[in-house]
Order: sequence, then structure tokens, then C-alpha cells
Amino acid sequence: MDPYSTPEFFRNMKSIPDKHSDEYHAFFQNELEKIEKGITVNGVYISGWLYWYFNHWKIHLFQEDSNTKFTKRQLGNPDLRDTEWLISEYREKAIQEKKGIVIVGSRRLGKSEIVSSIIGRSATIFGGTENVISAGNGPDLKLLSDKIDKGLNNVHPYFRWQRVENDWKKQVTLGIKEKDGTKHPFSSILPRNLDDGSNTEAVAGITAFEFIIEEIGKFPFLRCLEAAIPAFTSPFGWACSPFLIGTGGAFEKGNDAEKLFRDPEAYNFLAVQVKDEPKSYGLFIPGTYRMEAKEKGTLGEYLNKEKGLNIPENSELYNLEFFHADQEKARTLILSEREKAKNANDPEALLKTTMYYPLTPEECFLTASYNMFGVIAAKKQKENILDNGLYGINVFLEHDGTKIIHRMTDKQPLREYPHKPGLDKDYPIVMWEPPISSPPRGLYVAGVDSYKTSEAAYSESLGAVYIFKRMHSITGEKFQDQLVASYVARPKDKEKFNEQARLLIKYYNALTLVENDELSFIDYMKSKNDQIYLSKTPNFAREETPNSTTLNRDYGVSRANPKIREFLHTLLKKYLDHTVSVVKDEEGSIIGEKRGVTQVYDIALLDEIIKFDPNPKLNYDRIVAFELALALANDLDKSALVSSTEDDPRRIAYFNTDKPATNTLFGTSKKRNIFR
Repeated sequence: MDPYSTPEFFRNMKSIPDKHSDEYHAFFQNELEKIEKGITVNGVYISGWLYWYFNHWKIHLFQEDSNTKFTKRQLGNPDLRDTEWLISEYREKAIQEKKGIVIVGSRRLGKSEIVSSIIGRSATIFGGTENVISAGNGPDLKLLSDKIDKGLNNVHPYFRWQRVENDWKKQVTLGIKEKDGTKHPFSSILPRNLDDGSNTEAVAGITAFEFIIEEIGKFPFLRCLEAAIPAFTSPFGWACSPFLIGTGGAFEKGNDAEKLFRDPEAYNFLAVQVKDEPKSYGLFIPGTYRMEAKEKGTLGEYLNKEKGLNIPENSELYNLEFFHADQEKARTLILSEREKAKNANDPEALLKTTMYYPLTPEECFLTASYNMFGVIAAKKQKENILDNGLYGINVFLEHDGTKIIHRMTDKQPLREYPHKPGLDKDYPIVMWEPPISSPPRGLYVAGVDSYKTSEAAYSESLGAVYIFKRMHSITGEKFQDQLVASYVARPKDKEKFNEQARLLIKYYNALTLVENDELSFIDYMKSKNDQIYLSKTPNFAREETPNSTTLNRDYGVSRANPKIREFLHTLLKKYLDHTVSVVKDEEGSIIGEKRGVTQVYDIALLDEIIKFDPNPKLNYDRIVAFELALALANDLDKSALVSSTEDDPRRIAYFNTDKPATNTLFGTSKKRNIFR
């Protein structure tokens, strides 16, 4: 019988030939062909890896004693589930297209068992292969190594090789070792610790047959992957299909993982079309696949119901136990857990249950660090920018002898955060909206966070300038109460940064609030006799820190005081969260709302917001500059320096107030006395 169409599965066989039997070798050679090439049953293809996984591989399974109800773990064949079926389906597609595959998803999916079985199969049946397992740290690498070791030790003796080398820190070589010491290597498993992404050459030059990176959200891995890729190539495309995987709740350093997941084709990885989404991503497996929400049935039932096939009931596929996700049950369970965390007023618990069992990729990429800003909303806005190409125009400014003009450039701004060290940091200005003709004082404000010239050349600190437009004609569609330009750079010549920043401020006629713990930019503006553009110490600084000695400085504000930093962070949060407009259905009922975060078009600023930590190990130069611009706009609103929204938008009206004004920046205001 053709081994690729046999309806028999090793795990269901009642009688297996003894090693002394004449049929023994032929029988297991037949099994070997199934493991290598897969089988087809009633027109349904089961890949060689999937056949190996649920027929020959062993993992620890949960078992419950029927009498004592005691739960324990026992070694056995894995259950066949929709999780493995899904991964097998897309992995085979990646192999056929000679691409890699990146998977991110929920916890409790059994991803480590899946990965270990992939390595175990290839090392067992494909001679001469080098199979790489890698991770960002020793414990993650050891966890995976232990699972492979256990699986190899428990395959059927026919497939079990001796260990010619057995060092799980360097190399494990399968093969035959004769009594006289002669070694016959068959294949190798190469564990590689990538040391949090710093050991980029650890996987370089290996002609890998299988290539695994475990827990990709825990460290920056792209440089390591790039070092390995040249050895993947062959005259027919990639000879290796790298398999990268990340787990919800383990994306503390997940910038590389998110970048690869959102644009897999840029790295020759498989793109998976997501339902109701305009583009493709990597493979996302949501929390609805978690083991607690699986329902038992048969593979035949699953394929008929979910894949629209017509498997006859007398097929062996109807005798093969299969566990599939009950999506409604799983979703109810997940939402119930989140509701409990909400009711317990435990933000950390809510965050963890959300990212451990995510329903969307955005939830999967959440991190456990406390972040006061709306991470999911910021991620969605970033995705909106990327999907629709809302990048603005890139320019440098210069003076033509009579006025400041902007000149288009092919140079691209820095959109990566955190950025790679050692890059050319002479980035351009980005304009989303140029200034109006003869802009009035007060229409635009700026925030500046400069950098110390004395800092080492390899410092990750950047200079940042943001231009914020406060108001405009309410009948128009132009920007209002949002960023219209940014300059984030660190050219080798500090004067170039200062000059571009100065020209940008003058171009928009922007009153400017500077972070004055570093005075070089203030001194530069004074040297050019442009201190008129610099804001004196703002009112909020006097209110928050009335006894601070930094209030005596001529210009700007110091962020050294925790109260000032807290005030600025709170202001940014209010801006991101405030309601810009509401969405109504045909009957006029409110069904949604557009928030302030949707008015931010700077990708790297959104990344800083997403990765914000109040006890930072990273620089947040963009957040600092944007917060200063917001704070100045807020101060001007309170003192009633606003640009008229009627008639000529360039007019300035100074209003007296009979009561303290509510902050108009966030969409609320009280009536003002229009008489001076």
C-alpha cells in the first residue's frame, strides 16, 4: 500500500512488529517515509512534522486521577489539536515558498513542545543536518534544550540515535559510537545563546537545516537573524525556513519582534492575511486557542465543519481524537478574567491577563512595565500611519537672503525607537503642515529638548523640537491642537542642530519652551538675538514648585523636579485621551469616539509612548519635547493668548477672564469676557 495514502496512524496501531520480526525493518521504513513526507488520508494531507509530532514524539501531559481527582503530568503522545494543525498548515506554506515564519500568540499553547519536536524530527531523520536552537538568555535556551533531550530519549528505539557529542551548551551530535570509540555522526543540534541580542555572530555561518529563535519578544534579535541569513541561501532560494516565536507577556524588548510581525515580507517571512484587515502580518494565535477552552471531537468533524470538507464518517479521520477551540467559550472566559481584575481594581492583574491571553496582536505586544499612557490606542494609531503612509514631508530649512524656506530632501527621519547606535543621526525635519502665511504669535508653540555636547558620540540621546498648532479656522479641515512639524536629530556638528531648530522655530513664529537643565540651545538663541522666541519660566512651574531655585533662570523650565515631570506626563496623558470627536450611527446614537492620540503622526513618538516607563532605561527625548509644547500651549490657554477662530486666523485676541479658565487644549472651556 502507498505509504502516503495509508489510513493508519502509528498511535492507533494495535500490533507493532517486534525488532526480531522479519517485518520490523520494513514496517519502520514505512513509518520513516510518513515522518519525512507526510501522508494523505481521504484527500487530507497531514505533514511529516505533524505526523511525527502526535505519533512519535513524547511530551508531559496533564492527567487527572479518576478517583482522587489529583492532577499530575505524565509522559505521552501529544493530543492532536487545532493549534498544531494551524501551525503545520502555515509552516508547510512557508517551506513551499522558501520563507521563514514568525508566530506570536497566547500563553498555554504548547509552543515550546512544538518547537522541540521540529528540531527532534529533523535531527532524527535528516542526515548531515545542522539544526540551530537559539534564545536571548541561558534559562530560555535550557528550557528548550531539556524538552528536546527528553523527546529524543523517548522516541521509539528504531529512531533513537546515540549521542556522539552531548553538550547542550555547545553541540549535541546524534549518530553511532562503536565500542572501539569510532564515531559516526549523523546530524547535529547547535544551541546558541544570543546574549540579549549582543552576540550577533553566534549563529553566523551555520548552514542550518532548522533555525529556531525562542521568545523573540525578550530581546532585539534582528541583527542576529541578519547574520544568519547568508547561510540560508541556495540556488533555489532559502534552503532553511527559520521559525521564530514569541509569547504574550514576554515582549519587554519586543521592538524587533513587532517590526518583523507587522512587515514579514520585508524580511522574506510568510505574510498571513488577517480577516477584516487591509494587510497581512505574521501568524497570530489568540488567547481563544488556550488549552482550557478546547472541546474534544474528531479530526473528521473538525475538517468538515471548519474547512468545509466532506470526510466520510467511515474514515479513520473520524476515529482520530481532536481538540479544537470553542471560540465563544474561550472569549467568555477571557473577558470574565479581565472583568474580575477590573472589579478588583488591580491594573497590573488586568494588564497581565490581557497580554497573557490576547485577543488582538496589539494586546500581545503589551508589556508588564507600568505605562500610564494608552498603549493599545497608540499602537493602533501607529498601525494607521504605516498602513496609510501618513508620513509628512522631509525637509531642511535655509535662509535665501530674505526669508526662511524649506527644501525637500530624500533623507528619511528616524522612525525606529529605540534606535541602533552608531547611525548617522543627521536627520531631516518632518512637516505634516507648513506654517500659514505670516503666522501670528501664539498660533504655534514649540518644545525643545536639547542634548549636551559633552556627551559621548555614541550616546543615544537626541535633540528634539516639536511644533504644535493651537487653533485654526473652525470651518476648515486643517490641523488644530496637534503637531505640525518635528525635528529629531543629533548631527555631528551641534551647531547644525541648533541652527535647524532655530530656523524651524522662526519659520512657524513659535513661542518656545526649552528644557533648561541644559543651556546650550538657550545660549545659542541669545547669541543670534532670537531670545524673543523663548518662553520665560511658565506659570505651571511656579505653581508646582514655588520654592525651586530653578525658577530664577531666565528662560525655560527644569524637569529635574519630580513634580514637574509628573505634571508634564499627566498633561500628555490628558491630551492623548481627550475626545476630539464622536462617531454616530444613522440614528444619531454615539457608537464611538476619536481621541487625541489619533492626532499624533510621529511614529517614533508613538513608540516612545508605547514603551514608556516612569523609571526609564531608555531616553524619551520626543516625549520631553512634546510635553513642553503641550505645557506651553496649556499655559497660554489659561492666560487667554489664543488665535482667533473667526475672521482672520492670524489675529491675536487677549481676553480677560472673570474666572480661571478651563484648559481649552483638551476640548473644554468656560465663557470668557471678550472685553479687554
